[in-house]
Parts: sequence; C-alpha cells; structure tokens
Amino acid sequence: MKTLKRSILIILAAVFCLALCACGETADADTPEGMKKVESASTSYTMYVPQSWTVDMSTGVVSAYASLTDRANVSFTGFALEDRTTTLDTFWATYSDDFKTTFGDSMVYFDAEGKETSEPFAAKTTLGGIAANKYVYRARVTGEVYKFMQVTCIVAGNVYILTYTAVDSAYDAHIKEVNDILTNFKFN
Repeated sequence: MKTLKRSILIILAAVFCLALCACGETADADTPEGMKKVESASTSYTMYVPQSWTVDMSTGVVSAYASLTDRANVSFTGFALEDRTTTLDTFWATYSDDFKTTFGDSMVYFDAEGKETSEPFAAKTTLGGIAANKYVYRARVTGEVYKFMQVTCIVAGNVYILTYTAVDSAYDAHIKEVNDILTNFKFN
C-alpha cells in the first residue's frame, strides 16, 4: 500500500512539474510549423512565437524573447479605452505625445520604405483579421538605441498593441520571425 501511494505521489509530482514547465506554451493542429502557441486563461487571442524563443508571462504582459544573449522580443497588451469613440489615429496621437516626452529628440519614425521621418507614419495592416496601424520608430533608452515596431488595433472598445523591440543593429535579424508572429496572430 505504501508503495502504491508513493508511486501515485511521484506520478502526481511529475505531472505537476510538467504543467509548470509548460509556461503557457501549447501545441495543437493549428500551430504553424516551427512555432509554439502562447496562451493564458485570461487572454482573448492566440499568439504563436518561434519554437526557439522563450515565453515570459511573469510581468502580466504576454511576451517572448529570442535568447538570453539576444533580447529581441515581442509583447502583447490590451486595455480598455476611456472613450469608446477613439480611433486608431486619435489613440496614436495621444500615445506618441507620451513617447516624445519619454524619448525626447532621440525618437525617429520610419515611413513605409524605411526612410527616416520626424512624424509618425501609420502603415495600414491587420492584426488577427482586424484593421490595424503599424508604426516603426527608433529611440535611445538608457544609453542604448532600440528600434520598435508597434501594431495597434481597436476591438470592442479595447486597444491592443503588439510590440517588437530589438537593439537597432539586430532589428532586421528577426523581422521574418516577427512577420510570422503577426501573420499567425488570432483573436478568439
């Protein structure tokens, strides 16, 4: 009897450890090749990231990064808009004012061809089948120059933002993977 109880406890401990190690990562028939599904109980979307990336849900924001040495990352967040009549353009105008305050003169936007511009450029795209705007910009953060891509959309009075961040010199190294993340993103 003691051996049976011990065996059951060992099996339960192993199952518990495996569940903890999953960290929100699952696979199913819809998971694109080379990617893993990232989800949590409180999300209304499905995001797939490259199999080799590390998922981090410890901050309350779903994110994944390329490696410990290359911290290029994507994050996804959403929040309710105070004014449900807000459009993508009016949201970004307010949001970009905050950027100017934070980043100062180090902030530079890019247009659709990748040319530098001082004003935000909204490339029309989709996120999970919803009309979205994509903004690309560069800014200095704590002495390091980073390049960002933010794809924003509004669904049912909530704004959603998928952000790709990388050191400026490494930004292009992961752009194909990030485009795959964007292509496979779904709202549930």
